[in-house]
Amino acid sequence: MQSLIPLSCLSAALLLTSCATSQLHYLDEGAAAALKDEQTVVVIGLLGDQSSILPDSNERSRILNDLETRLSKKRKKLVVASHGTLERKAGRVRSKGSGSRNTLSYALSSSQQAKARELGADFGIIVILRANETWCSVNESSSTEEIHRYDKEGNVIACRVETTYTTTSLANRKARADYVLYDMKTGAKIWECSSDYSESNSRSNCSDHCFPPPPPHPSPPCLHDVMKNMAAAAVRKFPK
Repeated sequence: MQSLIPLSCLSAALLLTSCATSQLHYLDEGAAAALKDEQTVVVIGLLGDQSSILPDSNERSRILNDLETRLSKKRKKLVVASHGTLERKAGRVRSKGSGSRNTLSYALSSSQQAKARELGADFGIIVILRANETWCSVNESSSTEEIHRYDKEGNVIACRVETTYTTTSLANRKARADYVLYDMKTGAKIWECSSDYSESNSRSNCSDHCFPPPPPHPSPPCLHDVMKNMAAAAVRKFPK
């Protein structure tokens, strides 16, 4: 009978992470200079293109709340109006863009844009989810350790080699999104940055004889957790 060691490895669920990447695609430095003054930026919403899978409204709110917090910390003089404030004033924004995705009309109708300006919003930022994928995989790995026995003088008198075989089940999620800032008065694009990131949840079985069967796959990381890292990467490239 195969021996599973250590027992804690049998059902361990771990989150495997790394750093999100981001890429600056556009910056109008002249228009962005106004952000150095006390300006108001409204976080408009999280939209999807025709192929992306959007989360439910609760998770969308958590994703946008995190972005609002990061923007507030990035620019102390910037007044950040929440997506909830905009929704109460102008109504629910589109979940799927119907205008050109390079214009403010992708997120808001002309009447909604006018109501956003009534809130005092000088700029508006939208997040467009381009990819939201999940998949499962299985990895095998092994590690070898030498176990020594010593006499009273500290000399090695025996040595044995132990090998641990590990089978890991992974549930993965990868997302990619664009972060776009607009001038609410003119509708002109001021700044655009994209970010992508992937995370994995894992469970492992271990054996001292051979690779054991894989454990059941865990649930993949939630989109909110993945996009927290993406927002951090995008905000680092926000106009200074």
